[in-house]
Amino acid sequence: MQNTTIEKELAEEATQKANKERTIAQQEKKVLLAGNHDLRMENSRLEIRKDRLSMENHDLKQKQLQLQIDNEELERRHEDLQYKNSELRNVNDQLFDDNHTLEQQNDSLQSYNQELRQKYNDLKQDNVKLEKQQNELKRNIEQMVQSEQLLQRDVRKYDEAPEWQLPEQGAFASAKSFRDKVVMPFVNKLKTLIKNLTIQCLRLKEEVLQLRKEEIVRGCGILQG
Repeated sequence: MQNTTIEKELAEEATQKANKERTIAQQEKKVLLAGNHDLRMENSRLEIRKDRLSMENHDLKQKQLQLQIDNEELERRHEDLQYKNSELRNVNDQLFDDNHTLEQQNDSLQSYNQELRQKYNDLKQDNVKLEKQQNELKRNIEQMVQSEQLLQRDVRKYDEAPEWQLPEQGAFASAKSFRDKVVMPFVNKLKTLIKNLTIQCLRLKEEVLQLRKEEIVRGCGILQG
């Protein structure tokens, strides 16, 4: 009887212990189920985050690829700009050289223009001198014309004036007397006249030659100037 009671007590203790352990196991199961649910939720969130990170990584790769393409395009444009910049520098250098050449040409033209102005002024002065010389030459020519007219008048005078006419020999005059008293004085008078006329003609000829020579020299001087 006593053994039965002990066994019964032991059985009850075992039953209580089993119930307690079962309760604990059920609680632990609930905790594990709750933890498993949380883990599945966390896993689901991680999967979602993984997908999102994968999409972001894909976008980043696309952006990186686009950045690489853009960088290559920028490098190509940079090379084009460097080439164009080099061409512009060459053009600028050429323009600088051309501008320097044009400045030199402009200086030369200004100097040449000043020379032309000086020559123009010299020509004006020479023209004034030439006009004076032409007027002087004209006066000299008029004087020579007047001298020629006087000479022609004198020549006519020699043809018509009585003192230049040889008289007829008188009926009672001898040939020798007529020669000595009339002809020889008349011939001497003619010789003197011819001598004076010859001197005047030579003088006029020299004056004409001198005037022509001076005119030629003046003309050559003007052309050379």
